[in-house]
Order: sequence, then C-alpha cells, then structure tokens
Amino acid sequence: MAGGARFAPGAPIRLLPENPRYFEWQGRPVVLVASGEHYGSVVNADFDYVKYLNTIQAAGLNHTRLFLGDYVEAPGAFGIVDNPLAPAEGRFLAPWARSSVPGYARGGNKFDLDHWNPEYFTRLHAFLDEAGRRGIVVEAILFFAGPTLANHPLLAKNNINGTTEIDATAYLTLTNGNVLARQEAYCRQLVRELNRHDNIIINLCNEPWFYNQENPSFASPPAAAVKLWIQRVAEWVRQEESTLPQKHLLSVDLMNQGARIPAAELAGVFQAIDVFNVHYDANAAIVQENPELRRALAFNETGFNGTGDEFYRTQGWRFLLSGGALYGNLDFSFTVGHEDGTASPRFSTGSYDAGGSAALRRQMRILQDFMLQLPLARMQPDNSVVVGGADSWVALASPGEAVAVWFPGSGPVDVLLNLPAGEWTYEWVDILTGAITKQVASHTAWVAQAHGERHAGGAALRITRAGALPAPGARVAQAGSATGLPIPPEPAGARDTFSTRCDPALSAMRTKAAQLNCGGVAVIAFFEGATVQSWTSKMCVVGRYKDAPDAKSSGANLLGIAYAKAAEMADTLRNSGQAGRPPMTGEFGWQGGAIKAWRGGYVLAAFSGGKSEDDHLVSEAGLAAVTATP
Repeated sequence: MAGGARFAPGAPIRLLPENPRYFEWQGRPVVLVASGEHYGSVVNADFDYVKYLNTIQAAGLNHTRLFLGDYVEAPGAFGIVDNPLAPAEGRFLAPWARSSVPGYARGGNKFDLDHWNPEYFTRLHAFLDEAGRRGIVVEAILFFAGPTLANHPLLAKNNINGTTEIDATAYLTLTNGNVLARQEAYCRQLVRELNRHDNIIINLCNEPWFYNQENPSFASPPAAAVKLWIQRVAEWVRQEESTLPQKHLLSVDLMNQGARIPAAELAGVFQAIDVFNVHYDANAAIVQENPELRRALAFNETGFNGTGDEFYRTQGWRFLLSGGALYGNLDFSFTVGHEDGTASPRFSTGSYDAGGSAALRRQMRILQDFMLQLPLARMQPDNSVVVGGADSWVALASPGEAVAVWFPGSGPVDVLLNLPAGEWTYEWVDILTGAITKQVASHTAWVAQAHGERHAGGAALRITRAGALPAPGARVAQAGSATGLPIPPEPAGARDTFSTRCDPALSAMRTKAAQLNCGGVAVIAFFEGATVQSWTSKMCVVGRYKDAPDAKSSGANLLGIAYAKAAEMADTLRNSGQAGRPPMTGEFGWQGGAIKAWRGGYVLAAFSGGKSEDDHLVSEAGLAAVTATP
C-alpha cells in the first residue's frame, strides 16, 4: 500500500547483545513498562482491545500481558468485580472450536480439541498487529493452573475428547495423562501462529507454583515436578521454532518475591529461559540475589496492595534502578465498557484490593522515559556510586558516562557521589510530574555533591557527562521540560559534511528502491542537537511522486507522505510509525522512515511509495550512506 499503511513486523524483540539484562527491539535498547488490564484482551470477546491499546499508547507505555486461552476465570476470582479475564457466559473465545454438545462450565457448548477456532486466531493476530503498530510488546502466556481451573478447556468435563480426569496439582506436570499431548498440540499451534509477530515474548507459564510449591509459602518457586514440565514446554517451543523464520524470547514466572536461581537449574531445567519473572517483589530481591546473571529479570505483576498509586509507583523505580528490565502493574481501571481505563476498581472481598488510574499510567511513563535516556548497553547495578548523605538508594552506572540513582523516602538528601573529575549534568526528576531540576557542575576531586528533595515516595537522579547525546530511543524535549535533555553541541563541519553526502545517500536510496522494484519519493535530512530548529535536506523523485486518483482511491501525494514521516521523526527521534504516541495533526503514523544520531545531531531518511517494510529498507540505505563514516 502506498505510504506504508500496512503494519510490517521486523526482527523479534531480543536480549540486548551488549548487555543481555536488557532488551533490544526495533534496533534500540529498551526496558518495558506496563500498567495494564488483567490479561483478557483476546479471550474476552466483549473487550474492546483497540480502545485499550490506544489508551496504553497515549500513556506512552510499551508493554502488556495476555493469556492465550488455556485458562479463563469466573466472576469473583481474586475478588475482582469487573474482571476482563472473566468473560460473560458464552463470551469466552478459546483457541479450540466449540462442539455441538452443550455443557461447558462457563456457558455454551463443550470444546472439540481436534479442531481450532478461526475466530480466535483472527482476533489474536489483529490484537498483536495493533499492539505492534503502537510500539507495544506483549508477553503471551501459554499456561496457568489458577483458582478457576474448573473452566479449563482441557479438563475432561469441558471437552468431548476424553481427556484424563486430573486434579489441579497434576495439570502442570508430566504425569497428567493424555492432557500432556493436548498441551503439546496447543503449544505448538500457538507457536506457529505467533511466529510472524516481532512484538512478543512467549511466557511458558504464569505462576506455576500456584498449586505445586517447592517449599510451601508465599515466596516459593514451583516444585521439581513442575520445573521438569516447564523444561518440556520450552523444548516444544524451541523445536517448533527451529523450523520457523523467527526465534522469540522465552520467559517463565519463577516465584513471588525473589531469590537466587541455582546454577544447576540455569544449566538444566531453565537452560532455555531468557527472561525470569517474579511477582510482588517489592524489594527487587530477584535482581539483588542474581547480580551476575546475563539474562533479563522482570517484575511482571504487582497489584493487590491497596488503591493508592505510591506503592506501585515506587516499586517500579526500585526494581528498574536495581537492574531489572521490565516492570508491570495490574491496572483494574480497565474493564469491559471502560477499556480507556476510566473505571473505578471494585473488589468484593477485603482480602483483595487494588488500584489503577490514568495518573499512575502517566507516572509510569516518567519512569520509562527516565530509563530510556540512559545508555542501557553499558549500565550495570552499582550502589558504590553513592558514598554518603542518604540512608537508602539503588543505582545503575556506566563508569565515566552516566549514573542513575533512586532515593526512596521523603525529605531532602545531600548526597556524596563517587564521580570522575569533569563536567557533569545533574537532573533531579519529579516522579509525579516528570519536571526536571537541572544543573551543570564541574569538580576536580573524586567526590561530588548533589542536593535533592524526595517526595511522593522518593526522588530520582540522573547524571551524565555534560553535552552527551541522548541514548538511542530516548524521548527528548526542550531542555528543562518534563522529559528534557541538554542539547548536544554540533561538531565543526557536521552540516557541511552532510551536504556532501546527500547525493550519495539519495543515490543509495534509488538503488535500493530499484532492487525492491518500488518507486516513490526519497528524503534525506540533518539537524543539529536534540531538538530540531532548522535542518538541511534534499529530496528526489524515484519514478513517481504521486498516485493519481481513480475510481477506487483518492490517490496519494507521496511527496507529502515522505515529509510527514520526516516531520514525525524530527519530533520523536524514533523511526516513523514508532512514536509511542498517537499521530499528531500533520502526521500519519506510517512506518518507512529511519533516524540515527550522528555528529552532534540526527540524520533522518524517509521513503514513501512501497510497502512499509520496503520503504524502511530504502530509508536505511540512505541513512547508512551518510552515517557509515563518522
């Protein structure tokens, strides 16, 4: 489609090669932050997932979780009154087709496990495509044996296929009779269906300790028999993907809270796991107990700790600044009919209570933006950067380049910092508003001082070498604004050098377009600093600059589309179509443009006229022609 309106996935999200405790997606280091619904976006046929994803995108967040259909809840589970994971009777959409035999526990006919449900897979693909368009990564959960196990389609009473009668403790083991073969068929089918999507992490099992605990307690990993079953499920996924184009990250929920993961399990039952998840780890124990682990650590579910925002907000800051890669909060303001997150969370029992709000989602974006402005490829946990003046902190550092510190509590802090001599930019970030108090200071000794104010649960401090470029993928605004960074100086001659490379860049774009058998409009541009004030650009027509109107179409001005992509990138410093926000007036939100930091500013290339994936390849060719040589 001209202009690239069709979504085209790229390489799947993966562990960041330079620092595998973080992620890389769409060519940039990322952390994932969520404040999302209770996992029912696809299986609940009444849930408006487009409205939900629009709300997440507008909040600037980049993650959500999803149950894939082996598990569904009944009303009242966990005391949740308006539960997206508890569809109305007859509205549960599962991967399996319904039979002609009535009697499923949650209404409607029983399931026929020999046949798949096309309606479910159409909805699943549409959800993942819409999430991908909005820059949202989905953790797709294969299995769970939770409090409403009686609703599982694989249980004997819920299908017509004669599955083995088992109890809850057997479901996630290798001794569950012929249920195991049905689990394998389901797993392999889902892996095949999911393969084309780049924005997924495959979660093998949610809370596998729920009925089978190694050491019965709130904070226990699953029993040995369940770990062997997890290993088998990982084998199914890896075997299936060995014949498919894409290879995805595998995650598993390990335990509530956190503990050290035994080396024997890392080399054995958990060898294939890329991401270890914990729930309710308020003190970031999983990160602190596994400092040398070169896999991602995720706090992918919190909630049920009252209605206030502070507990969930501060947990996120502590976890990510301890070295975690993902933080996910359950937001119960998302319900059927309130997929825009405007509901008041309701619970039927005093044993459970939780929150969620637009205000909390805005606060979570401040955390996400803070992290994305760090050089994640080189950041490591390092509490030694603070040497005095505070009673508690966690810190990340890239020695000589950047420091990030979380100070929990309230009141002033006058901290002493272990920093090399030089000029540094100090930014105290208000965790409620995102406002930044910034100063640039020089010192000659190894100890530097900084004063800040903690409120609403704490304060965050980011320290960078003065004049450093924003980290790849960072959202950048005017210096001093809520998400501002200093504007970097332009090295002498950068604009002149760019001008000499414009024609070779456009030539490279023409060549790539010819290879891909597409035509359209190519634009290459450069601007200084982190906020565009003026740019130098050049364009050329590659075969055509418009698609004329006809009886089926109003036509397309490819010149206008190319410049719209360029304008969007100049504002977001992200590839076009990946802004993390809805398109503004004058933008289309279409993919196909590419941008890269270079010599104190940014080079951007935009092509319009082919499929979105082809437009992007053409743009990358132009970008490489300018930036390949420093």
